[in-house]
Amino acid sequence: MKRSSSASGTFPTPGALAQAISGPVLTDGVLNEYRHLDENMAVPVLVPVSTNETFVVALEFDMTVTATDPSVVRDVDGNQAGRNAIFARLAPGSYTWFNSASLGVNGDWVIRAVVDCATGASADVGVTSSTTPAQYTAGQPLAYTIIVANAGPAASPTNTLVDIFPAAYLTPVWTCTPTAGASCAAPTGNGNITQNVGLPVGSSVTFAVNGTVAAGTTGTLTNSATAVVGGGVSDPNANNNTATTNTAAASGENVFANGFEG
Repeated sequence: MKRSSSASGTFPTPGALAQAISGPVLTDGVLNEYRHLDENMAVPVLVPVSTNETFVVALEFDMTVTATDPSVVRDVDGNQAGRNAIFARLAPGSYTWFNSASLGVNGDWVIRAVVDCATGASADVGVTSSTTPAQYTAGQPLAYTIIVANAGPAASPTNTLVDIFPAAYLTPVWTCTPTAGASCAAPTGNGNITQNVGLPVGSSVTFAVNGTVAAGTTGTLTNSATAVVGGGVSDPNANNNTATTNTAAASGENVFANGFEG
C-alpha cells in the first residue's frame, strides 16, 4: 500500500503531490495501528503546512482488496472524545496528546497527526487554577479561577486555553478578563472552555467560572486546564502549561445523613 500526502485539494481530489511513501508497518504493541517508516525505521514525512491550509492524506492499495483482506475503514460516528487525538509539540522535545474533540475539530477520521510547529520566539506561558470554596458541597455552587500568564521573554500572541469540566460540574458560565495588554477572543461564554488568548510579556488573562456541583457527588472533583502555545512561539517550560485542581468534598457534610443521631 502507498500513502501519499498532498497540499490543499478537497476529497476525493487532492492537490499537488507533496510526498509519497510505500509500505506501512504494524506498530509493536498497538492494536491495528500502522505507521509509515523509512529504511532507518524513522518517520519520513516532513511536509510544511501553512496557516489555514488544507492537508490531504490518501491511501492507495497496489493490489485488489477482497472482503477477507485487511483494509482501512472510515470512522462514521463523528469525532469522539478520547478516541480521536492530535499529538502536538508544546516545546522542543516535549509532545502531548490532545483530545481533538475538545479543540473544535470536526469530521469522521481515523488518521492521527503529529503536529510539530516551527518555533522562533520563546515565551513561558503558565496556568494556575483554584476553587472557591476550597472544598465543595454537593448541590451547591463552586467557582473556578483559572489564570493564564506569560512570563516571557517574548510575547505569545496566539494561545488556546482548553478546559473540559468534570461531568458533575453543572452549567458552568465563565468570563475572561485580560490585564496588561492581554486579549480574550470572547469575554463571556458557557460550558467547556476552548478559547484563544493573546499574551504580551508580563500579561495575563483570568477566567472566572461559576457552576454547581451535582447533587449526590462524592469523592474528589478533578479539573485540568491546559494552555497550548501557538503562532511559531516555543515554550521553554512545558511543566506549567497544565494546572490540575483536585477539590475534595467538604468535611463532615454527610455527618447527619441517613438518620444519624448523636
